[in-house]
Amino acid sequence: MHDLPELKPESARHDHSQMLRQLAINAAIGVGLGIAIGAALLWFDIGGLGMRIARSSTPWLATFILIAPIAMTFGGAVAGSFIMSMPYERRFRDRE
Repeated sequence: MHDLPELKPESARHDHSQMLRQLAINAAIGVGLGIAIGAALLWFDIGGLGMRIARSSTPWLATFILIAPIAMTFGGAVAGSFIMSMPYERRFRDRE
């Protein structure tokens, strides 16, 4: 394996901000996907779910309770898959 040159503080800061930005973008995409899937469950009335929520006394609360966990799960899954697929080489190796 080859040794990578050590990063200067400015380039390390820039590298970390880029990674965090990409992580936030991927998490937001996952949350958006989860919201879309939750909305599709209601829109297509899967299992009569949309009608039950429409007839409830607090439909906004039932909608939130349905969509929020789906959105968080998908956001975490997409962010996790981004982290797992990142090309990573250890930048600071112990030199012998």
